[in-house]
This record gives sequence, structure tokens and C-alpha cells, in this order.
Amino acid sequence: MKESKRLGMSGPKSYKPKPLTIDDAYTFLNRGPLFRFLCGAFRRFAYCILRVYNRLFFDLRVTGREYLRGIDGGAVTICNHVNLLDCTFVACHCGKKKPWFPTLKSNLEIPFIRRLVEYLGGFPIPETPRAFRSFSLKIEEMLNEGEWVHLFPEGELIPYCRELRPFHRGAFNYACRCQVPVIPFVVTYRQNTGLRRLLRRQPALDLTILPPVYPRAEGGRAETLRVMDRCRREMQDRIDFGSGIHRRIEEAGGELIRTAVETEERQAVS
Repeated sequence: MKESKRLGMSGPKSYKPKPLTIDDAYTFLNRGPLFRFLCGAFRRFAYCILRVYNRLFFDLRVTGREYLRGIDGGAVTICNHVNLLDCTFVACHCGKKKPWFPTLKSNLEIPFIRRLVEYLGGFPIPETPRAFRSFSLKIEEMLNEGEWVHLFPEGELIPYCRELRPFHRGAFNYACRCQVPVIPFVVTYRQNTGLRRLLRRQPALDLTILPPVYPRAEGGRAETLRVMDRCRREMQDRIDFGSGIHRRIEEAGGELIRTAVETEERQAVS
């Protein structure tokens, strides 16, 4: 459970009618041609619906799609974890790539829901250190094969949290070991307008795609920390921009400049 929380997916924890055993032999992801065909077809159908739903219900607006162009091969996508459906925000706007999502094992222990989660790209996070090693090797294998994997570096979900919480290193370790870029996505908030102000208490949402961060060839712990810090700074800058902090800073700076100019003018007159 500690590893599940560290990677950051949430889901039902008490309803387990069909226990799932994850050991060294567990495949994590069905690679058969039939599964791949059904998964691709279901994703295209589901993402069309989810795009419309997210736009209507959350008034979701997306910017930065241009940063996804020209990314060949595998990639790690990350996002602040502030909504139960924020994984769909990312998945619906990755272009032709359809990222895979580690998810709580309990999500795959519910009949029928299990298949939906699998077809949407979910695979279980193990709860034992030994199985977690196989899980990590599977993620690295997927990245090396050109797949995209989405992780939440903050860990657990906190709905509509306005602060960027501390990051865990897992996502950035995978990116550095496999030499693939990290693509940050950021969910921010804005005020509802028009009729939405009467119908919704929660703010409207913006999803911003930031430029990918590429790890250097030397790798290692220092490089992992550099990539993590770079992603966090850029995500924090976007959150500050969305919250209006930048405007207050600019206004404060402008006031200081005006005060200095007025002081110089008074001194010149006297």
C-alpha cells in the first residue's frame, strides 16, 4: 500500500470481491493482439465521450498541445493529482499516444470494472517489494518500447488542492533510466462565468501542457533530482500564474518603481 500511495493512484479500497494475486510471474499488462485491438477501440470510443464530458462538466480548457509534437518514442507524463478524473484529462489530450496508468490493485478486483480499467490502460500497482521490482521492470520495458506511462508524483489524490505538494522520485527515476522525456501537465482553476456560477460551486479547470524535460545521458541520482526539480519549478510557475500571484508581484514591482521615480523627482525639484 505504501508503494501505491507513493505512485499516486486512488480508488475504492474496501470492495474486494475478487482478490488479485500479484507475484513475480504476474504479467501486469496483457500484450496479446486481441487485447490490444479491444483496448485501442475502447479507448478511442471512451476518450471521445470523456472529452465532451470533461468540457461540459468541468469546463476544461487545454493549452500547450504544440509541445507534444515531435516527441518520438517513450515518455513519462506527470500531473498534479487534484481530481478523480484528472488521469482522463491527460489521456484525452496526448494526441496519437495513449498513456498507460498504474492504478491501485483494488480497482482491478471489482468485476466488470476491472475490464473497463484494463481497457482504459490501467494496470495494478503491487503491494509487496518483491512484486514491485517486476512492476518497475515492466514500466521500463514499456518506455523502451515507445509507450507513454502516466504517474502522479505527488502521490495521493487531494480534490481541488491549490498547492503543489512534494514530489516522489519514482516517475523521474524511470525517465532517467530509460532516457525518455518527462512531460508535465498542470491542472489549475479559474472562476466560473455565466450560468455556471449558479450551477457549480467548484471552479472551472484549465489543463496546461508544458514543454518536455529531457534527462541528460549521465543519469544517476543527481540527474533524477535535476529533472524532478525542473518539472516542479515549471509546474509551480504555471500554478502561480493561474492563481494571479504573478499579477500581484508585477503590481508590487510597479508600485516600487513608481515610488522610486517619484522620490527621485522630489529630490530633483528640491
